[in-house]
Amino acid sequence: MRAGHAISRWLVLLVALHAIVIFAGFFAPYDPTEQERKNPYLPPMRLHCVDSQGHFHLRPFAYALNLREGSFDQYEEDTARLLPVKFFVLGANYRLLGLVPSRWHLFGADNERIYLLGSDSFGRDQLSRFLYGGRISLFTGLLGAGVTLFLGLFVGAVAGYYGGWRDDLLMRLAELFLALPWLYLLFALRAFLPLAVGPLQAFFLIVAVLGMVGWARPARLVRGVVLSAKERDFVRAARGFGATDG
Repeated sequence: MRAGHAISRWLVLLVALHAIVIFAGFFAPYDPTEQERKNPYLPPMRLHCVDSQGHFHLRPFAYALNLREGSFDQYEEDTARLLPVKFFVLGANYRLLGLVPSRWHLFGADNERIYLLGSDSFGRDQLSRFLYGGRISLFTGLLGAGVTLFLGLFVGAVAGYYGGWRDDLLMRLAELFLALPWLYLLFALRAFLPLAVGPLQAFFLIVAVLGMVGWARPARLVRGVVLSAKERDFVRAARGFGATDG
């Protein structure tokens, strides 16, 4: 029972993380490509509810960051400049799920930026970039799994339904894919590719590799199911009435 509750909690957390990534436009406070050259390499800003005077604030806030005197890369909090966090604010344009235009963001601040995870060399918000980058990673994994499943279903169905030399050939190929050391094959594949690969080419290359690596196991499972199903009475009856293989 405890194990079941623990698994449920982790599943809820996993679903929540996926939802945050899918709706990155809403949860990301800023446009991930927008630059603030005056704020490079800012450290993460800490949220507070109690200020330097010991006063409690219902609304969380962050302190603005200033360069430490005599330093070019060290920052310190300016306790005289409070940046209250506001929720459900209007900000940069984005498309929800890539379809619905919107400007609503979960949080933000007036006339200032809050960098919860800091900024990069161009002053771009790291949190926004992580969330938008997570969408690409998530889509890559899902698309790669879809390619794997499609190949496994196709190969397993053909091998299980037709049998004979087709089954022998496809299953021996599946066993070869299961036995190959994929890490070294990936290294060899990268060695044959040009050094400069564009982002779109790299994306489809990753999807293709993910799809090609894992199709053998689902293919063997599908083959076993099809082998069992094709001998059932309703399949025999359908073939007896002249039904096509399709």
